[in-house]
Amino acid sequence: MSEVSSRPAKILIADDCEHSRNLIELALIEEGYDLRICEDGDQALSAFSEFQPDMLILDVQMPGASGIEVCRWVKSHATSFTPTMLLTSQAELIDKVNGLDCGADEYVTKPFALPELAARTRALLRIKDLTNRLQETQSLLAHKERELVASQVAGAAAHELGQPLTAMLLNCQLLAKLSERSEIESKPELIDVLTRIEKQCKIMDHILKALNEVDSYRTRSYVGQLEIVDLSLGGDS
Repeated sequence: MSEVSSRPAKILIADDCEHSRNLIELALIEEGYDLRICEDGDQALSAFSEFQPDMLILDVQMPGASGIEVCRWVKSHATSFTPTMLLTSQAELIDKVNGLDCGADEYVTKPFALPELAARTRALLRIKDLTNRLQETQSLLAHKERELVASQVAGAAAHELGQPLTAMLLNCQLLAKLSERSEIESKPELIDVLTRIEKQCKIMDHILKALNEVDSYRTRSYVGQLEIVDLSLGGDS
């Protein structure tokens, strides 16, 4: 089983030489990997999206898209780190440089020893596994940081807005009492306005209490693609 996950690692292999394909398969089959064998680069490109491999092993010189072209395409389109090993019979330094410059993570010269190919494959899959774990940890830390910021902002808002809101409520109540003692002709309208203001102040008070209790958060759509913290109170507000 692969270190990548609890399932067998999926490896996409592309080589136009049948003998090389057989050797690669022989080197890896006992490792328990899920292998997809392609005869050229065009087949590899077609299979990539459907197969979603964890790793690629590509011959450099193939009909259609070369291994370098496939590698470059994968590195620019894959949504996660997908280690790529290039195989070639060319041992010149410039060929290795070109291969690595296209984004390849490993470069093996033919003929290769089967145990070495298997070991290098395991090493690349370990790197992928560590990369995935690091990304998961970073995502979790980012989420926790957003929760902390939401909690701090909510607490600050509740504290800063709480006092003036309380003052508004008290003044509404005071005005209501004063209107009861006066002979204002529009007393019913005044009472109605004060009642509506008081109702809205109470809604704001409920929101501030919700803010003060925020220790995690959920979001809702606001305008366009903007997301805001959801402080829905439920019921009639």
